[in-house]
Amino acid sequence: MLEFDEKIFYAIISILISLGIFFAVNYFLKRFFSGLKGTAKLTGIISIGIIAGEILYLGTSFNIFSLAIETIIAVGGAVWFLLLALQNHLKNISSGLSNYLNPEIDVGDMIEINDQKGIIVYLGLTKTTIMTDDGARIFVPNLKFTEELLKVFHKKKQCKHFKKITNTVSPKTQGCEECEKEGNTWNSLRMCLDCGHVGCDRASSGKHAEEHFKKTKHPIMVELPEKRWSWCYIHDSYY
Repeated sequence: MLEFDEKIFYAIISILISLGIFFAVNYFLKRFFSGLKGTAKLTGIISIGIIAGEILYLGTSFNIFSLAIETIIAVGGAVWFLLLALQNHLKNISSGLSNYLNPEIDVGDMIEINDQKGIIVYLGLTKTTIMTDDGARIFVPNLKFTEELLKVFHKKKQCKHFKKITNTVSPKTQGCEECEKEGNTWNSLRMCLDCGHVGCDRASSGKHAEEHFKKTKHPIMVELPEKRWSWCYIHDSYY
């Protein structure tokens, strides 16, 4: 039987290993999945698993559970029921990681599922967000990508109107210029690539990005803040 001092030594080693695993996983997620929304949830789940394992190890090493074996059984049962309840959530996480690494699926692509068609605007850990032509957002559980038939239309080549844009512009305002003046809120933002005007999207009440196009005839805008896809108002299409 190990002496008490030796138990403390091995307990410290165990804690350091657990911390090393946590930081390694955290670095891995940030390094390879930095653009995937919701990875903090996965970090949280992994952290809970590491903490639970460490508590069980320390508890058994120091005989904390020697008089309460039922505690270990209860914890194990609770974890089992938790995993059972979260099985679809975990499947969504697995599918989300696969989608992010899949070169055939990217932000800006158009997908069609259950007669709904829209542009992928976010690749999330548990769900993917698509935006329809009328500005509505649809949240598709990532599990759908493996369980249902999806049609994926890759981003189109840039139209001729992009060639007219010669200068790199920066946003003139942090929010929708008109909404800020009127004291209104917006859903999401679009920036004009001709002049840097920032306006709200079609799903917002003001629709100021589209109004800016009608007034100025500047046809190309880009989604903010990620700038991962663009839209031509003349062709009424994304790129």
